Amino acid sequence: MWKFIPKDEDQLFDILNILEDKLKHSCAAIVLACTKVFINFTKDNDFIYQQVLKRLKDPLITLMTSGEISGNYEMSYIILSHIYIIILK
Repeated sequence: MWKFIPKDEDQLFDILNILEDKLKHSCAAIVLACTKVFINFTKDNDFIYQQVLKRLKDPLITLMTSGEISGNYEMSYIILSHIYIIILK
């Protein structure tokens, strides 16, 4: 599934730090893609995974509410679906 695997925690943190700014992007596709990278890279380390989930909470909620404010309910539904999937894992 994933072709790239970080070789150590330093490389993992470097990648996550680079992508962190993209979580503030106005494009939902970019935020959701970064969310997927954050989750898939950290799912094997529970401590880092929990920190990542806390970090992803605000951008996802912001995206969801911006969809509701603009009347784009389809986007809000997609964001809620991603949040639901994250909660299930």
